Formats: sequence, C-alpha cells, structure tokens
Amino acid sequence: MTTSFNTVEFFSFTLKSIVSIFAILNPFGAIPVFVSLTQNYSQKDKHYIIRRSTYFVFGILTFFFLFGELIFKIFGINIGSLEVAGGILLSLVSINMVFGNPHKERTSKDELADLEDKENIALVPLAIPLLSGPGAIATVITLSTSVQNLFLYAAIFFAIIISCFAVYFVLISSSYLNRYLGKIGIGIISRLMGIILLAISVQFIVNGLKILFPAILK
Repeated sequence: MTTSFNTVEFFSFTLKSIVSIFAILNPFGAIPVFVSLTQNYSQKDKHYIIRRSTYFVFGILTFFFLFGELIFKIFGINIGSLEVAGGILLSLVSINMVFGNPHKERTSKDELADLEDKENIALVPLAIPLLSGPGAIATVITLSTSVQNLFLYAAIFFAIIISCFAVYFVLISSSYLNRYLGKIGIGIISRLMGIILLAISVQFIVNGLKILFPAILK
C-alpha cells in the first residue's frame, strides 16, 4: 500500500466516500419508521435510542471496513467480483429508493410490526437492517478494496465518521423533518439519494469489470 499524498485526490475521494456511504445509509428514509416505533417514547428515550443506533452503525461499518477484505479473501473472492457484486446490490437498493421503496431489500412490514414493542430497537431494526444493511456493508468493503493508498484508506474511515455524525443529526431532527417535510418531502430526498447511489453503483460495476476483463475493457 503506497503512502504518497495528493491533496486534490484525497479530498475528492473523501467527498465521494461520504456521499456513497451517507446515501446508502439514507437516514431520511428511516425517519418514518423511527417516528412510528418511538411515538410513545419520551424525548430522552428517543435521544438514547438514536445515540445507541449511531454507535451500532459506526461499529458495523468499521468492522467490515477493517476486516471485510480479509473475510472475502478467506473465501477466495476476487476484488473485481466483489466490486461487481457490490455494484449490483447497490443498484437494486438505489432503484427501490428511486421508486419509493427504500427498505424493500432490508426488512418487511411484518418484521417492523413484530419489533415495535421490543426494547432494543436501536439495534434492530434501526441500525440493522434499516441503516447499515447489506448495501452499506457492500459499499464500505468495495471502497476499501478499491484503493491502494494509505491516505485514501484513511479517507474512507473519515467518511464513515462523518456519515455517522450526519445520520445522528438527521435522526435527532426527525420530529421536525417529519413535520415540515412530510412524507412527500422525505420521499423526494430519498429518491434523489437513490439516483446518486445508482450512478455510484454503475461506476463500481464498471471498475470491477475492468479488473475482471482488463484485456477487453481498457
């Protein structure tokens, strides 16, 4: 892994990583579920749930950021294959976001109903699978395997931290956002994130195909 530092490359890659991770986490899409699950909770309890959920998201993403590539190497999965698979998965999630079904690939209405009265909603269903679901995990692993520069590798971790902070502030403002934006406003934001994420997922697929078929795709 190289250690050369390019300021423009570092900041552009950091921005790309933040957009990618935050878009797939999509806390705006989780607002209706969070409001529904916590409607009978006090403000103090809601803040506690949000903090715990953010910690869980950070822990999950950091784990797969650090060890995801190793796990896939153990199973003999090629980096190019991982990028293509991650891109396909992200494209499915992003298409659902564009068409207004952000959680179709993550959880069902029956699961949400079953979990509503459980104590640990900070972990399930908020942290897993609504926020840090398979798409978010695939994004982090794909980003981490796509770089060979130590500074760019660190940029991904920085992006995870920034994205988790952003998730926290979105959820902490969920009552206001739900009231002033409404379902339509939240739906528009979620769809815009879906379009951005779809473009990023296509780029992941292209990069993966270039690794798998270097002689054909130059």
